[in-house]
Amino acid sequence: MKKTPNILVSTSKLTSEIVDFLNSKKTGVEIDFFSFPENLDEKYLDLHIKNYKKLLLNLNEKATLHGAFYDLSIISRDPLIVEVCKYRILQAIDIAEELNIHDIVFHANFIPSARQNYKQLWLKKQTIFWEQFIPLLTKKQIKVHIENTREEDATYIKQLLINLNSPCFGVCLDTGHINCFTNSKIKPSKWVQEYGNYLSYIHLHSNHGLTDEHICFTDGNIDFSDFFEEIDELPNSPLLIIENKTAEQVKSSLEALNLIYKNE
Repeated sequence: MKKTPNILVSTSKLTSEIVDFLNSKKTGVEIDFFSFPENLDEKYLDLHIKNYKKLLLNLNEKATLHGAFYDLSIISRDPLIVEVCKYRILQAIDIAEELNIHDIVFHANFIPSARQNYKQLWLKKQTIFWEQFIPLLTKKQIKVHIENTREEDATYIKQLLINLNSPCFGVCLDTGHINCFTNSKIKPSKWVQEYGNYLSYIHLHSNHGLTDEHICFTDGNIDFSDFFEEIDELPNSPLLIIENKTAEQVKSSLEALNLIYKNE
């Protein structure tokens, strides 16, 4: 019998109806609403936070937060752009604290480059950027899960976590990104093996290798063989987040996971 992980559903707009559905499935939520720049406008932000506080009062299971990522370039040569990145990270930490959330996912936002020694430069700048938040994350008891985007393999973010050497950080594996945003298209189980104990968070979805469709993991052309077995081998189960675009796909994902974890 596999260890059943903590399963959550990602949504860009939480409603009371969605909360009721999640409670009926004994499933938590990843709040994606605050990853969109238009929802972070300070004119309306306090109202948005107030609304989400009210909604989360009725949620029986765990809640996590997806931080901002649009147009953010952590390793930019322009210090003003890096300051914007820092501002958005701090903003997400403040929002998480307001909502009593202790897990935030951020993209590393890797962009491939032909520049010599680019991987080493990328890792150096990423390490310098993220380590400045360790004292604050420690104080607020918040864990940041750093998500893959266009990295060709798991060694990029794994090495970043080794460099940071802090329990405030873990890895988010996005199963769809490794299929549609890379040339290597290494199957998810191999990423789980490479990440090992650093893996703390999973975005579970699929596609056909061309665009980020966010369809049910049982559809598309991603090879999920041995994936759930590798997860089960980990000493600590990562949070498993269903990241689909439609309610029908979410229901299909929940049904498929139920078969994997309840009816072996």
